[in-house]
Amino acid sequence: MSPSKLYKPSLGDKIATKDYVIWRDKQTCFYTGKVLQRNDIEVDHIIPESLGGPGTPDNLVVSWKKFNQLKSGNDNLEMACQEWNKQNPLDQVDYEQIKVKLAALKMFERERWELGITYREAIENEIYDTYTLRIAQDTIRGQKEKQKEKEKQKEKEKQKEKDNPPKKRAKENLCSPEDIESFVESQMASNPLSVNRKLLVKYIDCLRLTRKNGRISKSIIQTEWEKWSKFSQAVITYAMWTHVEKHDDKKEEYTLGIMRNTIEHEANRGLLILKNKSQALTEEEMQNDVLSTSNESNESDEYAKYYI
Repeated sequence: MSPSKLYKPSLGDKIATKDYVIWRDKQTCFYTGKVLQRNDIEVDHIIPESLGGPGTPDNLVVSWKKFNQLKSGNDNLEMACQEWNKQNPLDQVDYEQIKVKLAALKMFERERWELGITYREAIENEIYDTYTLRIAQDTIRGQKEKQKEKEKQKEKEKQKEKDNPPKKRAKENLCSPEDIESFVESQMASNPLSVNRKLLVKYIDCLRLTRKNGRISKSIIQTEWEKWSKFSQAVITYAMWTHVEKHDDKKEEYTLGIMRNTIEHEANRGLLILKNKSQALTEEEMQNDVLSTSNESNESDEYAKYYI
């Protein structure tokens, strides 16, 4: 059997001791040295299980079924080897050589265990005897040290997060006129827009109230802000005023429609009409009641400033 066909356990699953032993011994009978097909393999307890032999790798070896049947239940390996040689004169086994191999196996498995090398690590690094163990020892130690360093780093990061909890995220929604005023102030500082701030606050508040939950996302307004900045001051002001005064139940798409379909001349004319209406309102109120007019006149003057 060519080495390419030798058994290798799947590293994706939990590796059983039996599978590890078959891999370690390279599908070769520990006693006769014969490379075996899988259906000819038995995993043999060197000290029989019936006599208290443990199921650990240092007491398990690959055995040819034919040899294992002869040895089965016999705690005297030497006698089993003698009987085998009588029955198989062409396939002799050397008991003294087997004793040397057993000592080497026990030494290897003890050292592997002491170094904490798992079945998986042994298979991944091709460690199957003392020689390969010594060669890979530094590599395995380095891998374990790296793993420990990673674990320490994770612990440090966890502790850092615990000591410095993340700051609460900034409020993402505008929920009131006060929120909107603060937002507009911030936006004007970073991305100025040529429009009266009071009108802008009033307009955004109208948009907020078109939402069922009475909230509007900052990101929505920021996106619209970029679109508004492409129009002139007169067009923006006229569109927002029209929206607030006549169509406050509409959403932001409606305002953009006004901006796209209003030329500069029409916007200036509309704003002039607004200013004249505000002045006419002020004169009429002054004729009705001096005291009332004093207050409402100030409001009307503010009304005109509010939009123009």
